[in-house]
Amino acid sequence: MALADWWTAERGGEVALVCLSDRGDNGLGGSVSDVTLAEAVRAGSASPTRVHLLGPNLEPNVVKAAMGEMSAVVAHRLHAQIFAWSMGTPMAGISYERKADAFLEETRSRRVDLWHLDEASLIEWLAATPRPGGKGWE
Repeated sequence: MALADWWTAERGGEVALVCLSDRGDNGLGGSVSDVTLAEAVRAGSASPTRVHLLGPNLEPNVVKAAMGEMSAVVAHRLHAQIFAWSMGTPMAGISYERKADAFLEETRSRRVDLWHLDEASLIEWLAATPRPGGKGWE
């Protein structure tokens, strides 16, 4: 939640929480889905009206196109990581499984361990990305 709050406060941007699936297949049990995780982030945000949910169950081409319009992506799902990377969008991948580790290593993308999240380093990474709209720090 700190990342969403930092982005809206410091960058003046909107936050999109992309829900790829409505199933509880995150390794956290059947009742925890992309949607329930996203709803928890939005509910805990200081600016919930600036945190938007997209999905779930959108067509892959729609998600990929949306990823291409984003200023930065922090993703835990492998396909979200692939879509962001393939669109050239700055991406940090939250890893909780080997297939994501392999992808992040192969593409030399930033890897964040789910079990050892360091919000300060993610905020530092986000601060180094271009501002929303493609402009750098001026």
